[in-house]
Parts: sequence; structure tokens; C-alpha cells
Amino acid sequence: MIENINDGVVISQYDKFIFFNDQSAKMLGYEVDELLMKDYRDVYTERELKILQERKAHRDRGEAVSPQYETVFKKKNDAEIEVEANVAIIDYMGDKATFAVIRDISERKKVGKEIRAQKQYFEALFTSSTEQLFLWI
Repeated sequence: MIENINDGVVISQYDKFIFFNDQSAKMLGYEVDELLMKDYRDVYTERELKILQERKAHRDRGEAVSPQYETVFKKKNDAEIEVEANVAIIDYMGDKATFAVIRDISERKKVGKEIRAQKQYFEALFTSSTEQLFLWI
């Protein structure tokens, strides 16, 4: 079932990927065997790694941390990919591990930016046209 979904599924423990499905490797531009035991921090951008560390600090203090968040990963070729992560801390082999379902939201984010740009354009056009109309009257 995990191999047939379009989202990445990963488990990391002791800072290393210990499980991932094929979609995770494909999403990040790696071959499957390249991710096994790879440090999970290698796939985060510097900025997002700092945010991730802040999330961990909040969780360690017992503060509520949303299990779902958006972040940016770094692919093997250093290209960035925007993702949505849904994360849970689980017990794996008697110790804590991170279980995550990762969804590529790059296209959704791109379309959202395009829609916002079009909205700004039409708002500016309407405002400009309305002002010109009032000036004409």
C-alpha cells in the first residue's frame, strides 16, 4: 500500500532515514539505495533546518507543535521542492522515531502565486480605470 501512494513516506531515527518508499526517493531525485541511512538534515534547506530545530525545541519543552507543516526540501541536484509534511513521533524498535508523509506541493504553490499575481493585476487595473473614469467625469 505504501509503495502505491503518490506521497513520500519516510521514517527517520537517530538522524538517519531508516525507511522510505520509492516515491520519497523519486521526489528528492535519489535512487532508493542512496537514501538508506542518509542524514535527514541533508534534504532540508538551511533556513528550513533552523525552523525544524525550533519545532523540536518546542516539542522537547512539552509545547504543542502542529503535526502538519509546509517546508522546503533540497533535492539531490540542489533544486528546491516545496512540500507538506504530516509528522508523528512513533515508537520504533523501542526508541523514538519520526514517521512522516510528505506531499509535493510545488505545483499548488506555483498556481497560488500565479492567481495572486493575476488578482493584483486586475485590482490595479480596476483601481486605475476607476480613477480615470472619475477624473474624466
